This record gives sequence, structure tokens and C-alpha cells, in this order.
Amino acid sequence: MKFKFSRYTLPLIFIAMIPLWWILGFGFFVFHASSLYMVLLLKRSMLPRDAFQLAVLGVVSVLFLSLVYNAVAVGVDLSRTIAALNNLSVMLVGYCHYTYIKFLYSRDEYWAVKVSRTLWKLCGISIVLAIPLSYLVFSGKMQVLGIPTLLGLALPPMDNLLGLYQKADFVARNWFDGGDMPRLMILSTNATASAGLIAISSFIAAGFVISRYRWLAWLFFALALFTIGATLTRAALLGASLGVLVIALAVVNRRYYVLLMACIPLVAGAAMVFLPDILGRVNDMREGSSNARFIAYQASFDEAMRVNPFIGLGVKPRVDDLAIPIGSHSTVFSTLVRGGGLGASVAFLAFFIIPFVKGVKLMLRLIRRSSAFGTLRPYAIAALGGLPSFLAYCAFQDIDVYAPITAVFFTYMAGLIHWADRSGDRPNVVGAGNV
Repeated sequence: MKFKFSRYTLPLIFIAMIPLWWILGFGFFVFHASSLYMVLLLKRSMLPRDAFQLAVLGVVSVLFLSLVYNAVAVGVDLSRTIAALNNLSVMLVGYCHYTYIKFLYSRDEYWAVKVSRTLWKLCGISIVLAIPLSYLVFSGKMQVLGIPTLLGLALPPMDNLLGLYQKADFVARNWFDGGDMPRLMILSTNATASAGLIAISSFIAAGFVISRYRWLAWLFFALALFTIGATLTRAALLGASLGVLVIALAVVNRRYYVLLMACIPLVAGAAMVFLPDILGRVNDMREGSSNARFIAYQASFDEAMRVNPFIGLGVKPRVDDLAIPIGSHSTVFSTLVRGGGLGASVAFLAFFIIPFVKGVKLMLRLIRRSSAFGTLRPYAIAALGGLPSFLAYCAFQDIDVYAPITAVFFTYMAGLIHWADRSGDRPNVVGAGNV
């Protein structure tokens, strides 16, 4: 099915060009421009129409009100205020991409093919980069590799979020205390975000891969897991592995379930022999990361409860003995610090409760009817498979820091909620993809 270029296609081109924005350093602002285009394109369709949209706008509202209140009543550091405003703008970028994708699917469900194919190309680029780089890293032939971006060449060095876009790192050392292990870091400004982007992109792409290249899909998943593993991001690897298992159970013919169940003891036995040593080594490599995270989480809770348990501090403050602002590396703790218990509750609803409920709803529909979703069934299965990766990222990373990552994650959420809420088995077609 061919998709003609139209005014609706342009934002997808922005997503497809994430590798270029990464090399140029334009990811900081290009998705804001794309979101403004979406607002002008869709106009009234940008108004909230479902619980997820309302919850996201609720998070933005609470965090903005907290920021304003603390800025007026208490006074906050200007740099932290700018960072908080950036977080709010990135959340709105996500809202626009979610609304845009939902709009496309409501017009013609075969846009799912176009979206999935776009992310398939993005994943292909990440895998092509990852394989040779991983060999060089783990063979000890390379420790660090990065190039200045166009933004880095044009602007003086900056010690802030914008400064992260001044260099495109392919391989970088673990910067947390207690570890000095080189990690793969492509398409994003840090390894955790890179792993999240590759993981969720893989599951969006999986619908296209499964429907077009059924047996090649398993090689694709293996390479994607390898790429994620090379970032040494444990939560992302675990989430993606669970997602692949979900897809395997969904697409394997039920007559082979007995064989699949018979393999489980063999896999479990092998895991008991090899996994403890592997996990021990990985944990040793990332011990500093774990320590820094949990110190930051504890400091986040303590500071929010001390200053304002209801609406928080408005910003993520820095402390002298931590390399990261408190409230970093977790969507829940980030919103707890900036928006107190109220902000964290609304964020937990938006990024954990709603996705989980929609995932369960989608799973039940897939189980009850083998014909559900017709020819687009692989795209619904892929959306279900991506849920563990989405939840893992929100648990251990901020959803509203990097605009390119947020755009892709909200694109995923649009697909998950569309398939979960879709009524009937006949696809909604308006123009068969030629819109």
C-alpha cells in the first residue's frame, strides 16, 4: 500500500530524521517546530478527547502552577526555572504527537503501516551503527567515540541541557561514581535515553516487520535486544525482553504452545547457570549508577515532603554531592519534586495506570478473538509488546527531558490506546492510505 505525500506526512518525516537531528544537534528544538506545525494543521482536533490527553494536560497544569507559585512565593534559581519550562514544553511536544497520531489513525487505520515503517527504518539505522561499535567496545579496541554537532560548532560550550546536544556520542564512559565502563550511546544524548528510544521504536516497527517479514522478525528482535544490551541499560533490556516474549506468545501458533512450554525448563535451567554471573558483572559495572539513582530518589522524596508535599518545589534543584538534579531519572520522582503529591499522582495515572489498563484491555481482545483487528492484527500485537518498555522507561527515566524521545514514546501511546479502544474488527478506512 502506497502512501502519497501530503501535509499530514511531514511530522513523520521529522521522526524518521532523528538520526540527522542527533548528528546536527537540532533535536533540542526541531520537534517543537514540528509540534507547532501540528497545532496549525489540526487546530480544533488538538483539544483533549480522551483520558490520557486530559491526564497529560493535568500534569502540565500542576507543574506550571507549582513553578509559578514557587517562583513568586519562594524564589527559584533562574537556570532551574528555564530547565523546568523546557520540561513543560517537551511534555506538550509529546501531547501534540500523541494527538496527531491518534488523528491519523481515526481517519485511516492504515496510517499504522506508515508509522511502523518509519520506525522500522529508524531501528535499522540504530542496528547498523550498533553492531560494529559494539564489537569495538567489547573487544577493548574503543573506549570513547564522539563528534561535535553542527550546534556544537556554532555555539560556545554550554554546561546545561542544550550543551548535551553539542556533541554526538557513539560510545561514552559511564559517568556515575563507581563505574568506568564504556557504553553504546547512539541517537540520543545519554545511554538510558538511547536504549529507551531503540526499545520503543523497535516495538512500533514490529508491526510492519511481523506483517511483511514474519521470520525475519526474530532476527530483528535479536539485533534490537543486542543493541539495547550494548547500552548497559538493565531496565530497558528487561522491558524489551518481556515485550518480545509477549509477542512470541501472541504470534506463535497455539499448536506449538506445548513445544514452547517444554522449552521453558531448558531455558530456566540455562538461566540459573549463566544469568547470576552475567547479572553480577553488569551490576558491578553499573554499581555507581544504581547508587546515584537511589540517593537521588531518596533526596527527591525527602525534599518534596520537607518543602511542600502538596505541589512540590516547581523545579528539580541541584545539590552539591550529586551529579544530577534531585528528581532525575524517574518520571514519578521528577513530578513529585516539581509538583508534589498532586503532580506525582496525576503523572502516575497518565504514565502507569492508563497504559497498564489499556494494555490489559488490548491483551484480552487479542486473546478472545483470533481474528480481532483483521490484517492489522500485527500492529496491535506489537503495541502490546511495547508496554513493558514504556513502563520501564517512565519508571527509570524522565519522560519530559528529550523532545525526540518524548515524541516517539507518545507516538507509541497513541497506537496502544487506539488499538485498545478500537471497536469492531473492520479497519477504519478513509482513502486506503492515500490521505
